[in-house]
Amino acid sequence: MTRRLTLYIILLLAATLPAAAGIRHPGLLFTPEKVAAAKARIATDPAQADAWKSIRKEADGWTTDAYMLAVSYPKGGSAADPERIFINYGSSLRRGDNVYFSSLSKLNAVYNCGEPDMELEVNGQPRINLTIKAEPETLTVNGKTYPTVAKDGKVTIKIHERQ
Repeated sequence: MTRRLTLYIILLLAATLPAAAGIRHPGLLFTPEKVAAAKARIATDPAQADAWKSIRKEADGWTTDAYMLAVSYPKGGSAADPERIFINYGSSLRRGDNVYFSSLSKLNAVYNCGEPDMELEVNGQPRINLTIKAEPETLTVNGKTYPTVAKDGKVTIKIHERQ
């Protein structure tokens, strides 16, 4: 299963490379002037305001800095109780006041949230300092078992070795 998850991550990253190659610097897409103009349009144009409300509602309230995010939860279930999370080049994932994923650097990660036996595949940096909202009984990170010490409903994972 771990190999399959790693393969999925590699394939997904490979699929995103051609799209990213055309952008010299993604931050230039959102200059302060462009952000201010968008806010002004939302404030003055009712159609823009309705569209923004719809987008925020459809996103189920998730906020992230990741390039790509996938959150799955059971049919008929709540978005606040996800089963699996995939983050592509991100360092934070929040929903309301809850922090589901927090890292000091951008990472790629996929993990199951609600299971007592949590599996996490993470890469992107040689040194990883990551906090995840979870209280698993056992924790497997990149195929290795780690001790689980949950504090306030969160687990902190530190990997300081070359991967």
